[in-house]
Order: sequence, then C-alpha cells, then structure tokens
Amino acid sequence: MNFSELIFKNYRLLLFTLILSIGAGVLVTVVSPKKYSATGVIYPSTSNSLIESINSPAMGFQRESDVLIQVLQSNRMRAAMVEHFKLYDRYDLDTTTKSWIGHAYGRLSGEVKVQRNSDLAVEIQAETEDAIYSKNLVNFIIDNANSINAQILKSNALNAIKHYKKELKSKL
Repeated sequence: MNFSELIFKNYRLLLFTLILSIGAGVLVTVVSPKKYSATGVIYPSTSNSLIESINSPAMGFQRESDVLIQVLQSNRMRAAMVEHFKLYDRYDLDTTTKSWIGHAYGRLSGEVKVQRNSDLAVEIQAETEDAIYSKNLVNFIIDNANSINAQILKSNALNAIKHYKKELKSKL
C-alpha cells in the first residue's frame, strides 16, 4: 500500500482530526485571557554628573546595570507602585492583614520583570490584561527611578552618619 492509498483510505479520520485541531486552536484563542505587554529600556550612565555625562557619554557597565536593577526592584519602588496604582484595590487585598503587602509585591512581581539585556541596558517589561496599565507601570518605574535611587542613597548616608556618631561617642 503506497502513501496516496493510505491517505485516501483514511481521509475521513484525517479530515476529522484536522477539523478537531482547528476547533481546539480557535477555542483556546478565544477563551484565553488577552495579555498586553509594554517594554521600556534604560541605559545606565557611568556617572551621575550631568557635565560628566555630556563630556563622556559612555553608557554604564555591568555594575551600573546591576545597581539600577536593584533600585528598580527595591521595596521602595514596589511600595511607591502599590500606593500610586492603589494595587490593594486592584488585587482585592485585605489591608487589615499582615501579609497583604507581601501578596501585593508577589502579584506585582508576576506582572513586572526587570532584567539586564545583552547591551548591559536595563529592560523593564510589564505584562497585564490591560494595555494602558502595562504602559503606565513601565512609565512609572522609569519616571521614578532617579527619585527612588536618591531616597535610598540619602537613607544609606543617614544610617552611616548615625553609625559613625554612635561609634565616635563610644570612643570618647
């Protein structure tokens, strides 16, 4: 029996399988929730100085990218996002429980990914069921990266001053 005879003999089964596969594909496409993705890219600078950035416009290295990723994934950034987007309402969280903020951060981590790409730039991607919300998440992170970084630096500086004051007092 050759190939064409085999196909002709089993054409009903083949046709049924084809129609069933197309139907299953259409059903999965219609039933599955739509996901919208927004992506933003930040090229970290090697310097925080405006004049230095103009004179030497080189982009950052792996270290600068990693520091920026830490800032973008920090609890300060997450807390700012939870407050700005009122994620406790969006995720229907009970704010009277102790674990609500952890649940909000967990859901947010599922929607927003921050990673270093092959060019050492930092890529921010939000994927949700709402295109506008995805875009707003990415834009918020980019817009607030510098202020969150400044808050973290200020907090670290104040903690260092407090530590050295205490150390100095103990030596006097």
